Amino acid sequence: KQENNEIEIKDIWKSILRKRKWFLLTTGLIFSGSILFTINSRIFNPVFQGSFSLLILDPMSPRNVDKNPYNSSSTLFQQIASNANEYEINTLITLLRSPIFLEPIAKQFNISADSLKNKIKINQATIANKRTKGILNVYLNYENTKIGKSILDELSKSYLKASLDQKQRRLNDGLNFLNNQSPEILKKKNELQSKLVKFREKYRFLKPLEEGRKIKQKQNDLENKILILNEERDRLKDIRKGIENGSLTAGGFQKKLNDGLFISDFDQGLLKELIKLENQLASAKSKFTPNSRVINGLNQRLKLIKPALFRSQLDAVDAALSLNQGSIASMVNLNNELDQKFLAKPQLIRKYQDIERELQLANENLLSLISAKESLQLEIAQNNIPWRLISLPKMGRKPVKPDFKKNLFTGLIGGIFAGTILALIRDRLDNVFHYPEDVAKGLDIPVLVNLPHVVAFKTVREESSSILELLNSNTYKKEDGQIDSYQRFFYQEAFRNLCTSIRFIDANQQIKTIILTSSLPKEGKTLTNILLAKTLSDQGLRVLLIDADMRKPQIHVRLDLNNLIGLSNILIDPNISFNQAINKVKGYENWSVITGGTLPPDPTRLLGSKRFKEVINTLKNNGEYDIILIDSPPILGLADSLLISGNADGVIVLVGIEVVDRSLPKESINKMKSVGANIYGLVTNQTRKSVDALSQN
Repeated sequence: KQENNEIEIKDIWKSILRKRKWFLLTTGLIFSGSILFTINSRIFNPVFQGSFSLLILDPMSPRNVDKNPYNSSSTLFQQIASNANEYEINTLITLLRSPIFLEPIAKQFNISADSLKNKIKINQATIANKRTKGILNVYLNYENTKIGKSILDELSKSYLKASLDQKQRRLNDGLNFLNNQSPEILKKKNELQSKLVKFREKYRFLKPLEEGRKIKQKQNDLENKILILNEERDRLKDIRKGIENGSLTAGGFQKKLNDGLFISDFDQGLLKELIKLENQLASAKSKFTPNSRVINGLNQRLKLIKPALFRSQLDAVDAALSLNQGSIASMVNLNNELDQKFLAKPQLIRKYQDIERELQLANENLLSLISAKESLQLEIAQNNIPWRLISLPKMGRKPVKPDFKKNLFTGLIGGIFAGTILALIRDRLDNVFHYPEDVAKGLDIPVLVNLPHVVAFKTVREESSSILELLNSNTYKKEDGQIDSYQRFFYQEAFRNLCTSIRFIDANQQIKTIILTSSLPKEGKTLTNILLAKTLSDQGLRVLLIDADMRKPQIHVRLDLNNLIGLSNILIDPNISFNQAINKVKGYENWSVITGGTLPPDPTRLLGSKRFKEVINTLKNNGEYDIILIDSPPILGLADSLLISGNADGVIVLVGIEVVDRSLPKESINKMKSVGANIYGLVTNQTRKSVDALSQN
């Protein structure tokens, strides 16, 4: 795709170069016109620009400074009532340029509202390449600075007055809105207060949340006491177990007794006696033997006291356990009762809190409404203009229209564009091939070589003079009628390439007979045949050039040869031998020519005769020539070339660049193919100097 784009741009550029006169003329006219128009408008119809700037949002306003979306509800009614929202800039600009504002001013200055609208431009101010929301710049383009200044003054007054009127209207509408909302909010507040009183009376409490907390605290206290009693019960069970298995001594029981057990006074005496005996026994064991009378006596006394004390200890522990169990049961029952009361509290608390919250919101709404009303009444009383002029109206003294740079640039670009379009149109209307690559694309046949333009050959074609003197000349001066070294090199190199292409066209067959012709006259076929024959002979090939254009033979003129006996004479009179008609080109040993001969009355009949076929075959097979070139008449309009092609190995079609219509070479090739001719390829001939220069660029 990129290559295609490059080719298209290249083709456009070539078209412009080919039609550069049209391009330069159109560009120059339009550019000159833009200069004259700009100068005329600048002198007789200058346009001046004036402006002023409006501050439409107060930067110190709380709603512009504080952008927190979670503002307290106290400003809710104030925001709603004052309609405190920012301007939609595009809508505001459209409104300021509407007939509502412009029509009264237009009538005052006797101009139409539409005309005034077209002269006014409003946009947002920019600071550091960023648009600001709160500042508008108003511009006016006008032909008269004095009238323009007056219009700007009236326009600024109109905008300021409109902003004040809009503010008063908005504030009054807001105040009416608040007055309408006040009775409804007050009514709702009273209803909620009555509902809260009835709720308290029904459930007999003032603050259910605090009462619920007290119940919960009592439950916590009871649970702590129950926990202590359970621990006491476990301790008593341990004591009883120690008494039963006899692991608890009297001293140990005395300690437990001091920790909370209670027994009777009689049992207290036994316990003390037992402790005393145990102490005495311990002391005696350290002094006496185990079987001594003292130790036996103390053991006898212990046996008498222990049974009575054992029963007394168990009774005391059981009594304590019974009392402990009763206390636990009592506290559990009390805790259950408190739990039932507490379970009923959350529902009541939720209902109470809902009512209390609604009442609080109603009170806040009422306070907000009162505050908003006071604020609006204060604003209405102050009567301040909300918009401000931060730049006073003024008109510039230097014209802004027409803009020299802009108009000249526009004129230049417009001229280049129009010139390009006109050049392309003119180029397309020519409908000829402009470049060799156009020929290859249009005919889908390979181009063997592109012959360059040689200035000196133009004189030969126009004067129908000999070319031998020019070809043999060693003069290289760049003058008319002579070939400079630059041109000589390129045309010789082109013909050498053509000779190489011919020799390698068909590797399986030795080419002997070739027709080089064109669609129309004046495409340079005769001159090309002569130069090709010369180049082949220079390369050492034996060349025979036959002039088969018996209607207008030219080869004898170009080569300064005798045309008394030629091809027509051989075809008409079988007694004339080939040697009589063959001419040697002076200075070229390998180059022979058969001229056209006497002009016959019917060349077509001669070219289609068996005699012509025999002549060509004889010349082809006699071994005297390596290649035979036949210069035939143009293909279109005559049947001569079609008849000749049947006796040749192949055909080369010459296409004149910027000479022949695009459709004619294709028609010629189709005609040749229809009679079975073998098309070897195309040769393009640049007959104009401009084409050659463009192709080299």
